This record gives sequence, structure tokens and C-alpha cells, in this order.
Amino acid sequence: MKRHVIGILRSFWLFIFGILIIWSCSERAPLEISNYIPPTPKKDQDFLFLRDNLKSGGSFMPGYLSGRIRSDRILLEWDAYTANDFMGYKIIRNGVAIKTILEATANSFVDSGLVQNTFYNYKIGIYNRNGMARVDTIRLKTPMFQPPSDFDYRMVDSTTITLYWKNNAESATKFRVYRKFSNEPDTAYILVGIPSDTVFTDRAVENGRAYYYRVEAFNDWESTRASFPYYVFVNYRMNAPDLYSAQQIGGSRSVRLLWRDNSNAEDGFRIYRRKSGDVSFNMIATVPMNTTEYVDTDSLTALQYGSTYEYAVTAYNASEETPFSNIRSVTIVEQNYVEIGTGDIDWSYPFHTFFHDARTQILYLASEIGQAMTIRRIAFYVVNLPGQTMNNFVVRMKHTTISSYSSSSFDNSGYTLCFNNALTVTDTGWVEIELTTPFHHNGTSNLIIDISFNNSSYTRNGNCKATDTGVFRSITFRSDSGSGDDPLNYTAGELRTYIPNIRLFTN
Repeated sequence: MKRHVIGILRSFWLFIFGILIIWSCSERAPLEISNYIPPTPKKDQDFLFLRDNLKSGGSFMPGYLSGRIRSDRILLEWDAYTANDFMGYKIIRNGVAIKTILEATANSFVDSGLVQNTFYNYKIGIYNRNGMARVDTIRLKTPMFQPPSDFDYRMVDSTTITLYWKNNAESATKFRVYRKFSNEPDTAYILVGIPSDTVFTDRAVENGRAYYYRVEAFNDWESTRASFPYYVFVNYRMNAPDLYSAQQIGGSRSVRLLWRDNSNAEDGFRIYRRKSGDVSFNMIATVPMNTTEYVDTDSLTALQYGSTYEYAVTAYNASEETPFSNIRSVTIVEQNYVEIGTGDIDWSYPFHTFFHDARTQILYLASEIGQAMTIRRIAFYVVNLPGQTMNNFVVRMKHTTISSYSSSSFDNSGYTLCFNNALTVTDTGWVEIELTTPFHHNGTSNLIIDISFNNSSYTRNGNCKATDTGVFRSITFRSDSGSGDDPLNYTAGELRTYIPNIRLFTN
């Protein structure tokens, strides 16, 4: 009997020994735990993973900045199992067993070859003779770790530029900035800075020279590859602006200034004003870089009717201020109109009488109108008289949200009919058209003015002063009693960047 029992025990231990050999020889043999739901740990020591070292997301601390979580690998650490009945650790990633460890003293594993910017679910199980003894799970994300992109720069002075970029590496702590002359080989790149932010000021460039920059992100454990080369031509310019317009805004004492920015390194612009006859200018405002407009409002400056004011603009940065722009003067007068357009282009629309019929659809901006108003008259500045009376001369208006035209199709609905009669133009200069139905502009929407006439003969064009806005602000078309005959039925025309200079009268 005793010998029989000994035989049974020997067979049992041989069986167990065989299982251990099979388990240790096969990393792919999963344990049957797919249906196991681990209990919620009741105490901190019930956790296996050392979460203070591994947590990621949000602030990316401390796993990212301790190096335990990198773009292509994660270091897992846990409390070792110290009981004598230990059989093994099993590590499972996203439901698949990836590692079996038979050493009881082991307390870490490096999972490598991972994909950056990806979440991974890990489970660690400890097994003894009775099956699963303990289990823990954790969810971790590898950091996005791509080279910098979206470069930009601005000139500081003739030997200094500031370079900016977007950081695409979540766990990066610093950046290496490399530079070479544009005509040198790639082997000529030199390290010029190691900033800890996404900005670098290079104080050793030469005005008139071209460079390439490459930037890589890194931390104490890994680096991105270098960015694509970024081309910079050092062309420091601080020139006086060109003040090309200073106009009183109709119905107010405000003055709108418009200028051209002739610099590429300004921090902003300074606006100067003096009363006519005074020697010195006073600075009245500053505006940010790349701004080309300023409104001197009567509520702030108390500009007086009957007085003439002179304006000038400068560009400035931390190193210098340009000379004054050209000087423009404005006499503040009581007026009952808003004038839009300062250009000096001779344009045949809306009086294009070299054809039987013509239509002009024009977009004026709320910022140009500047206020809510009831438009009772309009006026165009006529340079050459149209050769004939324009029959069925129609003026229509409507509000719109668009600020430029993206299609050459006419907008044919929703108008207020403001004028419909024959129009004969007999004088040059500002020619006014009294509207039979006023249009109430709300002060916030942009305005479309649609003008057409319908004749049965042609003569010569009438020309009006117009402004080139640089964007599509008009649609025009003309025909000799074709294209649907009535120009109000035109469906498409030609996009134009010109707008006729116009006055909108309130009485």
C-alpha cells in the first residue's frame, strides 16, 4: 500500500514537472485566464504594477519623463512574488500573452518594438500551484514622437532672426537647432542652439544671405529624426510706411488711415497726428505688426469740425523706428455721406454704354460703411460722360455675409428695388442718383449694390473712378440685347477686383 502511494505521488510530481518544462519552453502557450475577472484591489499593496513610475497621459508624468514610457518601448515594473509556491509571471498585452517569466525574483520587463502615439492594455498575472494568485491591469500610451514642423520666423535686426516651430514630440524636453548656408551640402549643418522651448533666436546671421535650418526634438533617452529643411532668406527691412489714404468717415468726425507696410521686421506701427500749423507731431496710438489700417475716432480724439489735421505713420521694433511716412491731411467737415474708395482708376462700369445692356454687382463692406444708416442717395465720380441715356436704369440693394465673390454667378434674389428709371449723365465729377426707395443699412452686414440698364443701341462708355481691392468685389457683364435680353436675368458674368468709388448719402 505504501509503495502504491509513493508511486502515485511520484507520478503527480512528474506531471507537474512536465507542465513546467512545457510552459518554460513555449512563450506562446497562453494560460487559461481569458474569462477571469480580477477582483478590485482593496489596499494599495494589492496593486502589482508600480503606477507612480508608469502612469501617462495628460501631463505625461512621470512615465514619459522618467524614460519608462518611450515612443517604441515601455518598461513594466512590479512587486515580486515572494511566496514559496511561485510558478511564474505571465504578461499579456491587448489580450495576447507576450511573455512568461519563471524567475520569482524578476520584477521588470521591457516591451519593445511598439508604435508611437498608441494605447496599450497590459495585464500581469502571478500563478502558483492553485492557479492565479494575483492579477493587475494598466493602460498606457506611448508618446507621439515626430520631428518639429510648421516653421516660421521673423526678423529682429540685420544680424538676428527668431525661429518658431510646432512641437510634435510629447515627451521632448529640448530641441537641437542646426543651420547651414543654402549653397552648402547637408554635411555642413552645424549645431547653433539647444533651446527648451519651440523658439530660437539666431544672433549670427548675415543680411542678404540664405540659410537652411533643421530641428530635432529629444529627451534624455531618445531623439526624433531631424525636421525637413526650412529655408530662410535674411532680408531685414525697416522702411517708412506709405500712407496712401486718410479719409473722414461720413456722418462722423472719425478719420480712417490706410497704409502700405514696407517693413518685414516691425513689432508694430505708431500713429502720429498734429493740427495744421503745429510744428510737432504727437503719437496718438500704436497698432500691432502687419496692421495697415487705423481709425482715429472722434470719441477719443475730439476732432473738431472745420479743423485740418495732418497724419503720419512709422514702423518700429525693439531696435529702431523708421522715419515718418508721407504726410496726409484731412479737414473735418460736417457731411451727410460715407465715401468708399480712394483709387484713381478709370473704369467703364457701371456706365458701360459701349454695349446695349450692362450689369454691375458690387460688394461694399460694413467696415467701409462704418455705421448703420438710411441710404437715400448714391453718387459715382464720373470722368467721361456715357454717350447716351441709360434706359431702365435699375439700382437694387441687399445685405450679405460674404466679403468677396468666390463665383462669377450673379446673386439674383432678395433685393430692395431702390431706383428704376431712365438716367442721363450730363456732368463729370460726383454724379448723384436720388433713390425712390431708401435702403436701411443695419451697420453690421456687408452691402451688395446691383446696377443695370437696358438699351437697344450703343455709343461710347462712360468712365468712373474706381479702386482695386485686390480681391473679387464686383461681377460685371454686358451684351447687345442678348444673354436673356434683360440684364436682370443674367446668370453669370466676370469677376473683378475693382469697385467704383461711391458716396452713400443719408439725406
